[in-house]
Amino acid sequence: MNICAVILAAGRGKRMNSIKPKVLHEVLGRPMIRYAVDAVTALKPKKIVIVVNSGADEVKRQVKDRHVAFVFQKKLLGTGNALAEAKKELIGINRCTTVVINGDSPLITGKTLKTFFKKHMTCGNALSVGFFIDESLSGYGRILRDESGMVTGIIEDKHATSDEKRRAVELNAGIYAIETPVMDYLGRLRLHGSSGEYYLTDIVREAVKARRKVEAYECPAEEVRGVNTRAELFQAARILNKKIILKWMMKGVTFMDPAMTIVHPSVKIGKDTVIHPTTYFEGSTSIGRNCVIYPGVRICGSRIGSRVIIKDNSLIENSKIKGGSVIGPLVHLKNNKVEG
Repeated sequence: MNICAVILAAGRGKRMNSIKPKVLHEVLGRPMIRYAVDAVTALKPKKIVIVVNSGADEVKRQVKDRHVAFVFQKKLLGTGNALAEAKKELIGINRCTTVVINGDSPLITGKTLKTFFKKHMTCGNALSVGFFIDESLSGYGRILRDESGMVTGIIEDKHATSDEKRRAVELNAGIYAIETPVMDYLGRLRLHGSSGEYYLTDIVREAVKARRKVEAYECPAEEVRGVNTRAELFQAARILNKKIILKWMMKGVTFMDPAMTIVHPSVKIGKDTVIHPTTYFEGSTSIGRNCVIYPGVRICGSRIGSRVIIKDNSLIENSKIKGGSVIGPLVHLKNNKVEG
């Protein structure tokens, strides 16, 4: 059995009001597409296919992984057409289960995808879909079930009646595990005249019609919500930043005011270091043990030894600070090596 992954990243993201492709907008210093690639990589797929449109060259520059292929969706004819284009890149890979996610879900984790995939395989499904529950949100497709609880389809939010919205509270997470026979149903999808698109969600109805086994599994709402606006981009960064800081707190780092500190995913911090508010740590920065970082400090791509004190309102860029040093206040170091 082989696993292949498809990341849908061709959307223009009009609500971002930007000339930059949506998946290249950054969350804590990394473009959203990188988080999606990292998440599916946890499944150890034989191949990853990213479907792109505008800004394709920029996306390719951000993702240079050996197992990644790119497919250009010439016309934005919806998610169903996007996966049909990606399918062409998967020809020749035998017994392939295709996992599909969206490129604008930067909080999705490899752990969640592995759990989802394990359920799919354990239950012997032909098609599995992920859902989440959040009554405060709209705009997401809704999982439809019959009276016995069996999945019968997914209806897009804009096509759902008020009664369907009231009864169908499971929101489409945009995560799918699809066996080869069901992938062939992409050719059966019909063009929706109102939108001019082929909906990937319609593949559920086709699988049910063919009496294939279809199940839906709940995913963590915090992870699978998409990013469509600048406000949602900010919310994603805040959620991820909180998770990162909690991780370091569990490892023995003290944050005086976590809400006033930003830590990128690539940063490493040693035990018993104390970090004051209004501080910012980015890039491949490492901070040793027993350090004290005072307010207003920003550290970028630097290596800080143990027992270092960095005083207020200092900026350190691409520098190396020897253990035991005292830096600042009001210092700007760039491409420096401080011996102590």
